[in-house]
Amino acid sequence: MSTEEKNAYLVELRRLLAALPQEERETALTYYGEYFDDAGMDETERVINELGPARALAEQILSGYSRDYLDARPDSSHPRVPARPEDAQNARRREEEARAEADKELSAKNKAKEPAAPPRRSGASVLLIVILAILALPLLLPLAALIFGLIVGLAALVFGLGVGLGAAMLAVLVSGAVLLAVGISLLAVHTLEALLACGLGLALLGAGGIMMLLCGFMLVKVVPALFRVLLRVLRWPFERRVARA
Repeated sequence: MSTEEKNAYLVELRRLLAALPQEERETALTYYGEYFDDAGMDETERVINELGPARALAEQILSGYSRDYLDARPDSSHPRVPARPEDAQNARRREEEARAEADKELSAKNKAKEPAAPPRRSGASVLLIVILAILALPLLLPLAALIFGLIVGLAALVFGLGVGLGAAMLAVLVSGAVLLAVGISLLAVHTLEALLACGLGLALLGAGGIMMLLCGFMLVKVVPALFRVLLRVLRWPFERRVARA
C-alpha cells in the first residue's frame, strides 16, 4: 500500500509539473523519488504529510522557475511550501514560533487592557465610613423625607392633571355628541337652531379629539420624561461619589 501511495503521489506531481521543461521536470521527480526511497516504505505516509499535497508542492516548485505561472492562478488555495523537505521543516518551525510570539503579544495586550482591581479598604477606613454615616444620619433622614415628598408630590400632580384632563375631555366629547344629536333631530323643525347646534357639537367633538391627542402625548412623552429627570437628579449625588472613588 505504501508503494501505491508513493507512486500515486509522484504521478500526480508529474501531471502538475507538465508546464516545466522535460529535463527540469525529471530532475524534480528524481529528487523526490529518491527522497521517498531514502525514507523507506514504512515512512511513506510520514513523507507525504511532510511534503504536503502534491498540488502545493508542485506550485512551490513551479514558483522557483516562473513567478508568472503562479500569478496566473489566483484561484489556488494551497499554501506555498519550500521545494526541499528540510526547508519545509524550517518554514513550519518558523511559522509555529511566529504564531507563539503573536499569542504572547496578544495575551500581554489583553492583560494591559484589564481594569485594575479597586484598592481594598482597611478596617480603619471601614470604621471611619460607618462613623461618618452615623453622624450624617440626622441630615440624611430629612433629605430622604424631602425626596420622598417630591416623588409623591410629582406623582400626585401628574395623576391629578391626568384625571382632570381626562374628565374635561370626556365632558367635552359628551357635550359635543349631545349637541350634534339635538341639532340633527331639529333639522326638520328649526333649521337655523339645528345648524347652530350641529356646528357647536362638531366644534366640541373636535376640541375633545385635540384633548385626547394631548392626553396621549403627555402619557407617552411628558410623563416618562419627568420621571427620567427626577431619577437623574436623585442619582446625581451617588454618581459623583462613585466617580470620585
